Amino acid sequence: MIRIYSDMDGYIANFIERFLNKFGITDYTHDDINYYDHIFDILKYQYGINKTKAWKELNDKNFWKTIDPYPWLDLVSKHMTLVDPNWTVITSLPLNKSEGINGKSLWIKEYLPEIYKQKRVAFVASKKYLFAHSCAILIDDNETIIDEFEQWKGKGILVPMPWNRLSDLYFKINTREKMSEYINKKLCEKVNQIKKGY
Repeated sequence: MIRIYSDMDGYIANFIERFLNKFGITDYTHDDINYYDHIFDILKYQYGINKTKAWKELNDKNFWKTIDPYPWLDLVSKHMTLVDPNWTVITSLPLNKSEGINGKSLWIKEYLPEIYKQKRVAFVASKKYLFAHSCAILIDDNETIIDEFEQWKGKGILVPMPWNRLSDLYFKINTREKMSEYINKKLCEKVNQIKKGY
């Protein structure tokens, strides 16, 4: 049975934009963030706030539950459901665990009510590869996590974003329809690979 595991922040939830708004950073946008810790480096070198302090500032469920979804959420949800009606959100644990989990759960309740109702959510650290198997597909914006998942015999789909190796592609397809088409195309490719046994 094919299983789909969907990342949350950076694929269906726009953490970056919410982060920038939270700290009042107006001279950068989502599309200016070009590596994973870029937002924390901006805070550190331009605002004097280190990463530990930043995470303490995010110790608020309202921060997490008010993250905007990406505009393609509804379309990619349909694509994932066609492949795996029981697809699961697999999301990293924030450093502020209890408030982060509460806030992320409230976000899922609002934007993915069926996922929430059926408890198809897994909160993990960075070890998403533990869910990997030959019939598992992970969709994520973090290339390291995707690479690890594939090393453990799973199938990975890297979501094009400005901060990963598919940044050039992101700037060509960062619309609701085009991103959805890309994810659907990659899902079909991975499903075919699984069916053919490779």
